[in-house]
Amino acid sequence: MSILEKIKIIARDLLGIDPDMITEDMRLVEDLGITDVQAYQLYAKAQEIFPGLTATLTEAKKLHTIGDVVELVRRKTGESY
Repeated sequence: MSILEKIKIIARDLLGIDPDMITEDMRLVEDLGITDVQAYQLYAKAQEIFPGLTATLTEAKKLHTIGDVVELVRRKTGESY
């Protein structure tokens, strides 16, 4: 299962969004309506699924799209897309 597919499952579980509707260019706040609390929950769940995932506050603030999240996971964990 790819990083994107795993992120889609997290989004489905947290936000109730159909994973087939989620694309890498979707914006977290504007398109998905993610709140600060949901963003924290998404990150916490991602840490469970992707061992070794850590992000600084500066890195987290740069996450604007699903694609940004996928790229961060890829860089931090060494997993391929």
